[in-house]
Amino acid sequence: MSIEILEGDRAPAADDAGPAAERGRWSAALGNATVALPPAVWLLLGWHRRWITDDGLIAARTVRQILAGHGPVFNPGERVEANTSALWTWLLAAVSWVTQANVYTVIEWTGLVLAPTGLLFALLGARNVQRRIGASGPLIPLGAAVLLALPPFWDFVTSGLETSLIFCWLGLCWWLLSRVTEGGQGRVYAAGAVVGLGWVVRPDMMLMTLAFGVALVLIVRPGRLASVKLAAATFAVPGLYEVFRMGYYGLLVPNTALVKEASSSDPGQGLTYLGNFVSPYLLWLPVLLIAASVPVLLPWGRIVRHDRFVILAAAAGGALSALYVVWIGGDFMHARMLLPSTFTLLMPVMAVPLPALAGMRAKLAVGAMAVVAVWAGVCLVGFRLHQTIVIADSGITNERAFWVLRTGDAHPVDAAPYMKMVVGTGDETLALQRITGSQNPFNHRSLFYQDAKGQMVTLPLRTSYGTIALPGDILGTLGAIVPLDGLAIDTHGLSYAVGSHMLTNGHRIGHEKTTGMSWIIADYTVPGSTPVLVAPNAPAGPPPAAEPGVDAAHRALGCGDMKTLSQATRSPMTFHLFLRNIVDSVDRTEFRVQNDPTAAVGELCGH
Repeated sequence: MSIEILEGDRAPAADDAGPAAERGRWSAALGNATVALPPAVWLLLGWHRRWITDDGLIAARTVRQILAGHGPVFNPGERVEANTSALWTWLLAAVSWVTQANVYTVIEWTGLVLAPTGLLFALLGARNVQRRIGASGPLIPLGAAVLLALPPFWDFVTSGLETSLIFCWLGLCWWLLSRVTEGGQGRVYAAGAVVGLGWVVRPDMMLMTLAFGVALVLIVRPGRLASVKLAAATFAVPGLYEVFRMGYYGLLVPNTALVKEASSSDPGQGLTYLGNFVSPYLLWLPVLLIAASVPVLLPWGRIVRHDRFVILAAAAGGALSALYVVWIGGDFMHARMLLPSTFTLLMPVMAVPLPALAGMRAKLAVGAMAVVAVWAGVCLVGFRLHQTIVIADSGITNERAFWVLRTGDAHPVDAAPYMKMVVGTGDETLALQRITGSQNPFNHRSLFYQDAKGQMVTLPLRTSYGTIALPGDILGTLGAIVPLDGLAIDTHGLSYAVGSHMLTNGHRIGHEKTTGMSWIIADYTVPGSTPVLVAPNAPAGPPPAAEPGVDAAHRALGCGDMKTLSQATRSPMTFHLFLRNIVDSVDRTEFRVQNDPTAAVGELCGH
């Protein structure tokens, strides 16, 4: 087997000289500029819109826990995978450890590097395809122009979410596939190893892995032994991590997948989500124009077999991802979940030649490209999805605009603006004092929570871990306020195993579960304890009323699958527990319980 040398990889002959060579050098320089400029523009746009969302602060706390020696957890003593992307979490931890930089700075700059790098790979891959078709001269970054014109692509560069990592991974997969041939085994296995990372990049990226993986097999057509080697290269990393996830966390998927019920369907809400992305930018216009121009920009009869599979992989992967997002109901963040599929669908036309004006179809294609350019300019400066601090009935928010308005900070790039929003200070200790109403919240190991009257009350902790416990529904900010040896309990279940296994009881997409306070009190505090009002100078009188349902919740927590859930996530990790978690992970992933403690007792305890 031989390694194919791509047209774009050949070095110029030593005897090139004269005007033709000079023109060639200028053309090459212009072509390189065409490839390099869009990523640079994206970096600048990402910097212009730099911020970290509250959900990005969730990843930051997990990274801080890893660096503090507590492991990949959100709270010490509780093995809960609160981040969807394992690779993003460990990448941030590695960069933070190597550079010794502030984790928020690492989040910001890692995003600024990864997203433009992904676009660079996508452009290089498109150039490889076009050169084999026979395109000469500089290419026009048509798809890149569409991408750069859309504000959501700017917003999620530094958001703290794994979106930038997804862009980089997608671009790298596309570029590697564009270089794979029936020769060159090293390239084949390298492509397989990268393509297989979809599961640890983000579980729903397995749809992209499927599309790219099928294309790789069809391109290479490996024999039996080579197929085994390719499968090993592709699935080694995600397979090993899945074994770790099952044994360590006791689940088949990240805890976030349970919270958001990623296997459920709500296509009506999904179509609303799709419209929320398409309508503000008139995105249907460039989509239709580019689709109509594809026969000219990518003439199928001149495309070699290898590149046909590469192009079809991008089309299939992007379409499958978009259909999945629509099927499950989308997300509460405007456009976020549709950005990877948009990026992937644009890859075949990320860089295209300007067709010669010969024939009506070519002229129409040139006209369509001109209209797309005009649209991109107008979208770049004019089209926006406006946002207020009131969440729309659809439940979808322009996430960056929402938090900029809420925090009053144009660039909330760390936790301080979010803490100021909640309690008026960016200092962690002072913020904790204000939110609990206690000058010394660590005086006793306690759970602090608001009762039905909105008063801050406290109960003693019965857990052997956690200096303080504080529930809330803005988890990233809560995790920034609560110290790393304390417990930040998400009432939506992202950091709380009991809450993630509840049945859905909410309506807003992405926030379908809310854990009743009775569960949290029963789970964390000493049974029979009397709530104590924390507010200073509390008036004399009867103590705050106990939360109803605590006794039933306490009984339910000691029965059946709820009892084994606690053992799986809180008992000291041993080899035996690791193996038992692997065996039980399938059933535990499917396990759900009623939010009403009385009903849960009947289900779990049989009476």
